[in-house]
Amino acid sequence: MAIFSFSLVVLTVFRPMTVDSKEPVLSEQRKAYLGKKLGDLTAGKRGVSGTLYAATGKHLVIEDFSYNGTAPDAYFMVGTSSQPSKHGTIFANEAGSKGTIPAYSKQTIVLTVPGQAVVTDFKWFSVYRKDAEISIGDVAIPSNFDYPRERTIGSSLSGAHKTHAAEVVLKDVKTLFLKNFSYDGSAPDAFFLCGKGSPNPNGTKIPDEKGSLEVIRGYIHEDVTLTLPGDLTVFDIDWFAVYCITYIETFISVTIPKNPNVPPLVEVLKSQKEWDQSDGSDFDNCETIIPNRIQVAWKLKSNSVLFQLSTKLVAKQWAAFGVSGDKDKNQMIGGDVAILYLEGPLNKAKLVDYYLGSKAQCSNTSGGVCPDVKSSPTGTDDLTMVSSKYENGLLKVVYYRPLAAIDRYDKAITPTGETAVIAAQGPMAEDPPDVVLYHTMYVTRTKTTLKLSRPAKKNCQPLMASRPREETMDERQFGGRDILRREGVTVFTARIGPTGGSRGYAKITGNAGWGIAWWINDELIPVLHVERGKTYTFVAQGGHNQSNSARYHPFYITDSKKGGGSQEDVKLLGKPGHLLLAGVTMDPKGKADVSQAVGRYCEWEHKSVDQSDVVKTFSEFMTTLELQCEPNVKSGTFTWTPDEKTPDTVYYQCFTHFYLGWKIAVKNPGPKDSRNIV
Repeated sequence: MAIFSFSLVVLTVFRPMTVDSKEPVLSEQRKAYLGKKLGDLTAGKRGVSGTLYAATGKHLVIEDFSYNGTAPDAYFMVGTSSQPSKHGTIFANEAGSKGTIPAYSKQTIVLTVPGQAVVTDFKWFSVYRKDAEISIGDVAIPSNFDYPRERTIGSSLSGAHKTHAAEVVLKDVKTLFLKNFSYDGSAPDAFFLCGKGSPNPNGTKIPDEKGSLEVIRGYIHEDVTLTLPGDLTVFDIDWFAVYCITYIETFISVTIPKNPNVPPLVEVLKSQKEWDQSDGSDFDNCETIIPNRIQVAWKLKSNSVLFQLSTKLVAKQWAAFGVSGDKDKNQMIGGDVAILYLEGPLNKAKLVDYYLGSKAQCSNTSGGVCPDVKSSPTGTDDLTMVSSKYENGLLKVVYYRPLAAIDRYDKAITPTGETAVIAAQGPMAEDPPDVVLYHTMYVTRTKTTLKLSRPAKKNCQPLMASRPREETMDERQFGGRDILRREGVTVFTARIGPTGGSRGYAKITGNAGWGIAWWINDELIPVLHVERGKTYTFVAQGGHNQSNSARYHPFYITDSKKGGGSQEDVKLLGKPGHLLLAGVTMDPKGKADVSQAVGRYCEWEHKSVDQSDVVKTFSEFMTTLELQCEPNVKSGTFTWTPDEKTPDTVYYQCFTHFYLGWKIAVKNPGPKDSRNIV
């Protein structure tokens, strides 16, 4: 895939699954294919270091290049003499300049061999001081060096259904070329397929030349260019075929050589200098999607687009940007988005391709807001991150995606037309780290469109980091109260309701919520108090239709702080940390029985929009809600009698989703149990 037409050359980095230790050469830091290694820059003067690769005969790559910038006469140079000298030829830098070299710090840059020459026309590459006549870092170029180039891997191939290819060529690490290809188009289930081992129906489908994954059409003597999907490269596959899946028939096939010496894709710049700009000034276009919160800049070429997404973000938050689920309006459901968040103690930026299947939290049983790779076994992550920077609460990530839809969870982008886009921001659950919770913070509310091919226009102001506000008396938490401590409460009705914004679920529990939470006896996640030896009745009104994940919340009691037992390994259920104390049981076949935990669906809904951050008291908040219950459906009901084996603190939760419930304090009989239970 090509990305942009601009004055410098850029490089795509891919991660092969299986590689040889000698060739192709992989970077030690990223295990990324950059081409064939020429050597490490020697001498090391003035902080010069880096590793030189040949990406093609016309392109050199310096990985992790560093230079302190203090020499007034340093240039990139090549030459034909036996040793570096002032009589060599000056190389333009990655931005096309033949001036002296500026400072670099562990940047990966791509240089273009000047004129009609190729790499092997020279004997050396050097960071050279012309006035001082000294090399401060150089690499020798062997005369017999075999630089990466296109490889023909099959010729004069013929098979059933008049299938024929004059040649099959590996153009680069991602691209196959079929010369003079013909096929009659009559097979019911024929695809371009690739995979491991030998041709078989479980291979990976390759989109056709238009990006479609449908059954391939007929061809008559056409040249066809195919791009491997997602992060797949020629290092990950053993064969390519035109294959009929239904009848398990290979029309034509070729074997992919082990570690072919082909070019990397010269597409996406790996120079941190190029993309590490705080305001997107190196991009042609920029738009503010959510004011003072999310901005997107972009550059466009034939079949891909490079985005720079800038957002205010802190740990335990995510930001999303992508294509609307409806081409004519702002719609989250059905959307194809990039999710950004910070991972680990070092706040490493994480980029994931997501499909917004429904408003529900991602569930193994019925989808929801899930990564493409979790939505289906055939789903692929089709986003490639180029660079990221996180500083002073501002995250900026540069990534690219194909314009075509690679899997069924992707939305194609038409560059010449208006594309409806969506953006949002919300909390991220700490455990597990990939649970994206409801957008309780910011979201696009009106239709927003981008025309990627428009004339250059920048409508972005630099995002400014902001300090968190101090809490006021009007921001005291909603819910989580111990109102059910009083004696005599033995029946608890569990319904769904809102999380109460910044003063609700997150403030009470310290965990981010999904946008909905359990309301017990019409209170937002109260602490329940129960006594060992007494029997309590629970009325479950969290829904019963498993096909509607957003309205399906089996209610159960567990010792898990996060719940969501259905998403855990079934072997763990019933063990400490995943106890099934009531509501859900395991049948003799080892399958979870939720029959008592499901019932009619009742929800406290907002009368208009969420007023939790506007009202001052919980009572006032309640006036902004109304109870809506599903008619003519019975509630789920079960009883529970805690005993001496019951832990002092347990939780009421949802069996299919994480983080909807809160604590149950379990005490011994009598008024003198003074333990600090909760």
